[in-house]
Amino acid sequence: MRAPTPTGAAELAVPHIQELIERVMNRETRLMRAMREKVFFQQKRYQRLIRSYAFRYPRKLYEQKLEQVDKLTESLTRGAEKLYFAKNDALLQLKRRLERSHPEELRKVSAERHMRTTRALNRAMTAVLSEKRKEFNGILSTLEALSPLKIMDRGYSLAYTDDGELIKTVTQVKPQRKINVKLYDGSIQCVVTDIKESENNGR
Repeated sequence: MRAPTPTGAAELAVPHIQELIERVMNRETRLMRAMREKVFFQQKRYQRLIRSYAFRYPRKLYEQKLEQVDKLTESLTRGAEKLYFAKNDALLQLKRRLERSHPEELRKVSAERHMRTTRALNRAMTAVLSEKRKEFNGILSTLEALSPLKIMDRGYSLAYTDDGELIKTVTQVKPQRKINVKLYDGSIQCVVTDIKESENNGR
């Protein structure tokens, strides 16, 4: 259908442009939903790891969480880039369609829509980055709280057998055995002289 005037051509083109913008926003919504689901899955996995390893293998858990932070950062970067390129491609397609139409009125309409789309893209990018930054900082805070040095800084210590095994019960040591007590600012080499078991077995 050919419009009789440039203004009519602009009016015919506007619904198609709006449809294109809506498709772009729908892709953005699906991308953000996928990113949230991935982060939620990682959070659940992270919670299970804490319950299983928090005090059994503190060093191993700490290293795993550092690796998880690296992966989350990489995922955030990929997601932000994907969102940016999707929006940019949509804007380029819109620009090409408008350039083929030529009427000046259509160009004015497109300029306004281009500006709104650009602002929407910037807001979406800012929201995604802000959300991921909060999640990233939360994981870092948890890692710091789980750090053996932080735990010992609060007045706790960790005792190891002479072969490096973490001591969790008195049954792991015997009199005259050497143990290594880790403190915040160093370690102490000790020899067990006596063992007293709690009457309620530590409960």
